[in-house]
Amino acid sequence: MTSSTPPSVQRVLMVTRAVGSLWCHALELCRSLTARGVRVELATLGAPLSAAQWMEVREVRELGLHESPERREDLDEDAWLLELEARLAPDIVHLEEPALGTLAWRAPTLVMLHTWILSSAQSWR
Repeated sequence: MTSSTPPSVQRVLMVTRAVGSLWCHALELCRSLTARGVRVELATLGAPLSAAQWMEVREVRELGLHESPERREDLDEDAWLLELEARLAPDIVHLEEPALGTLAWRAPTLVMLHTWILSSAQSWR
């Protein structure tokens, strides 16, 4: 691909939890994609971002951030994510959480499975 050729994927919705290596992996991927001219919208689930994480997000040019609304028991995160996808109309959805792959996404969906999650699950038994 030459620098004058736009990428075939121009908008990505990336969904992750802002914890440990999931956060690090998602943020690094956001950096790489935005550096190549891809518009990335990062949706975070679970706990609110820390001050340090907010600083990391601000350092990534052209990165959109969407924190799940107030952490309420009645919040349906699945519905929030599907509404976000409908509003943003990404070319692809990138998930850092395999269980979310079962939702009725409109865009093609890439589900990441990190091996450390499997290792942790085995150690919990």
